[in-house]
Amino acid sequence: MDAPYLAVPVMRDGVLVNYLFVSIRIEIAQGVDLWQTREKAHFLRDALVRASHANDLSDPQNNNALNEARAIQVYRAAAAQALGAQAVAGVSIVATYSSQGSGI
Repeated sequence: MDAPYLAVPVMRDGVLVNYLFVSIRIEIAQGVDLWQTREKAHFLRDALVRASHANDLSDPQNNNALNEARAIQVYRAAAAQALGAQAVAGVSIVATYSSQGSGI
């Protein structure tokens, strides 16, 4: 399942300095009913958006970069919460873009 263009705020000292737009892919585990999983897609999107805003996912040294390891960890937990832990085989970052014009 793909989740394109998740908005990730970049905060520095309590000030919003940028947004990153992150597209991720969630691999559904073998043996899990894909149609039942797709019926939960709106819950998944909600969990991913909430996770994007509740966690600092930006690189602490670069306002235009994502902390990919942290983002994958956070998004995997959100996907497991929405779909069930057994449903999530993997999470990967497909693309990241900065609102300041830097595609990464």
